[in-house]
Amino acid sequence: MIPSPKKPNLKFSTLVSRISWGYVILFAVWILLRLVFFDSLWWLAIIYIFVLYIFVPLLLLLPFALLWHQWRLLFGLGFPLGVFIAFYGSLFLPQLPRGADETVQAEITVISFNMLFSNEFIKFAHEWYTRRANEVTYLRSLIQQRRLPTIMLCDCNYVDTSQAYARTQEVMKDSFRKVGWGFGHTVRGQFFGLGRIDFIWYTKELKALKAWVAEGGGSDHLPVVARLEI
Repeated sequence: MIPSPKKPNLKFSTLVSRISWGYVILFAVWILLRLVFFDSLWWLAIIYIFVLYIFVPLLLLLPFALLWHQWRLLFGLGFPLGVFIAFYGSLFLPQLPRGADETVQAEITVISFNMLFSNEFIKFAHEWYTRRANEVTYLRSLIQQRRLPTIMLCDCNYVDTSQAYARTQEVMKDSFRKVGWGFGHTVRGQFFGLGRIDFIWYTKELKALKAWVAEGGGSDHLPVVARLEI
């Protein structure tokens, strides 16, 4: 007979349980604010830069709830876990091989590359996010007026959970989201990735075959490479 796990200290268990429920409640508040305001509040938009790390507590809280039979807590933690899967699950799905009857007519390989020029300094964050929203609106109008297949390579300064990304995705396709794998961080700190803000976008007339983040380069941004069928 396998012995059941030893019960943790009652005070410790209560403390961790309260922290866990506090995390779930704060997470739910964030999701509600996201649904209502999205990028329209600059301080809320800043959170999206670090949104991946909002899910880090799950690595500790889920095992606690599972090992110590905290079933209600486990159910509650299923909410942020489900959101994580919705945000990032498709980035870890294996790519299906092409069928024998599918042939590539012609293809082109493109690469984004940041040359380490300084970004224009904007004093107030709300100005920065307002300008970004206006630029995305302008970009959408350009794409909708185009007559030829279009590829856009950019340091977009937004992450793939932002409203700016969602609005761009309505008129173009993200090559890494389609055929890349993993989180695809293009900006990295000394010890871990800080986000995916560099993209290769393409219009519906094209098809992404492969996309990846390369190593090296001349700045704090890593180059993105994509192979597209034309």
